[in-house]
Amino acid sequence: MIFLWENWVGDIKRSRF
Repeated sequence: MIFLWENWVGDIKRSRF
């Protein structure tokens, strides 16, 4: 499940960072 991880990380990094 790499897609979910990349999507989650990308969303969090873009929202927080």
